[in-house]
Amino acid sequence: MKKVILMFVSLTVVVTLAACGKDDNNDEKNLEQPVENKEKDEQPKDDEKTETVTYEKKEDGVVVNVDLTHDGEELIRQVTTTTAKYDEIEAEDKEEAKEMFEEIGALDQFEDEKGLNYDVDFKEDHFVETLDVEYTKLSQERLNELARPADDNEEGQFTKVSYDLTVKDLEEAGFKKK
Repeated sequence: MKKVILMFVSLTVVVTLAACGKDDNNDEKNLEQPVENKEKDEQPKDDEKTETVTYEKKEDGVVVNVDLTHDGEELIRQVTTTTAKYDEIEAEDKEEAKEMFEEIGALDQFEDEKGLNYDVDFKEDHFVETLDVEYTKLSQERLNELARPADDNEEGQFTKVSYDLTVKDLEEAGFKKK
């Protein structure tokens, strides 16, 4: 059981993300607004810039780093890197560890999927699992599958992923800002 849990640490972080921003583009009110006003409102603020922040959690010989790239409140990209020695997943060496990953289909679970990149690098005594999620490149359907709705958005239709709610979830899960 420990090996299955460990192999899906990266995926679990993504699935527990908080998201917000219901798509209101179909509201009658929005349809009545002139196009130039709508474009003007969507311009990024000068004081907002893209920033990357790293959170880390170490537990039972497993180290998980989560790099969050955001533009203000919008989470743009999340790179989750899990590093663990083979004995933590009850594997004797990298060949056995690779077999375990193959058995559960982890190595090809995001193959050819736009906005999702998954890789495992098998070293001599440990592995490094990386899940890179570029939220702005995900399809609306995939975004809805990976992100959970914020309390005020029970419909689950997202236009963005909330940086603040994601940080809150990470901190509640025991991650610390580096």
